[in-house]
Amino acid sequence: MRRLTVLRHAHASDAPPGGDDFDRPLSTSGREAARELGARFGAELPSPQRLCISPALRTRTTAELACGAAWPSVGHDLCSSLYLASLGALLKEIASTPDSCEHLVLVGHNPGLSELWSMIGGETGFGGLAPCEWRSREFDVPHWSEVVR
Repeated sequence: MRRLTVLRHAHASDAPPGGDDFDRPLSTSGREAARELGARFGAELPSPQRLCISPALRTRTTAELACGAAWPSVGHDLCSSLYLASLGALLKEIASTPDSCEHLVLVGHNPGLSELWSMIGGETGFGGLAPCEWRSREFDVPHWSEVVR
């Protein structure tokens, strides 16, 4: 059994002067939403074996406030392939996850995460992930590569 959880970063502010998209921080409301999610995430989901985060500032901060609060002992990987990842890049990341991992959490961006969930989430009428919104589902397969088929 495999569990995939996807989390879109919380609401971000504009880039600081001289910065670019990669450097956009969370807004005040985004930080608050991520903290609120962190307070309940651990109660709603099992601890992951792999936490893969886009290296952008807004995704790192979201993961720190939400995932770090929920699962403080779980390490994380900064996955450069997740920065503004396309559907294809996300599918490749999932398929390359070691089978020893039972629960994978991806923290990233739209439109890729919403496209991914539209494809494999099994949710009728799914309209996309809002900032700091997440989805999780179990797949009854022995290998991660079968999740993306």
